[in-house]
Amino acid sequence: GFLFIDLNHSTSIAEVMGNAKYANLLRDCFKMLSDLAKAYQFEIYQFIGDEAVITWNAKRKHADREALKLFSDFKAYLVEMEEMFLSKYDVLPRFKAAIHSGIVVQSEIGIEKKHFVYHGDVLNTTSRMLSECHKQNTDLLISSEAINSPSLLEEWIETVPVRLSTLKGKQKSVSAYRCIQSKTSMLSFSKSSNTFFKTT
Repeated sequence: GFLFIDLNHSTSIAEVMGNAKYANLLRDCFKMLSDLAKAYQFEIYQFIGDEAVITWNAKRKHADREALKLFSDFKAYLVEMEEMFLSKYDVLPRFKAAIHSGIVVQSEIGIEKKHFVYHGDVLNTTSRMLSECHKQNTDLLISSEAINSPSLLEEWIETVPVRLSTLKGKQKSVSAYRCIQSKTSMLSFSKSSNTFFKTT
């Protein structure tokens, strides 16, 4: 499975801040995200500019719920750290996300420095879903393919089914859910744990 996370209004924020300060903002945000991914035993696949890509084995039990919890916790941490962000950057960073699952191919590229990359329509679809968040008036879209246990998710998150039929480069529509809000707080870690709030 894949979770794409992207900073809202990134272009305007970068223009106001300048490159160096903007890079520090992303570093602080993604440090928190990386610590969360590690806690949930997910893998940070890559960072591309203001976007992060997280992955996991789709056969993992309750992976759909864990991915949703990760994003929910990330948003909660950003809220907890509002004072720091306002003081340091004069901005409150907010992110959107998309979750999708399917078959991908992993290959090794590079000669002097080798690394593994994923290929497949799943990544393209997740990226296109991410771009649809604003249009769908939500900060999170999750595809039907990524949901393993609908009844379990319904216990804590309110969703509305949507048919994404205008995704760029896609001929077939994608069945997904627009996430409205969590029914209960999903913050899994205490603020007293400095691991997730230490920024430099």
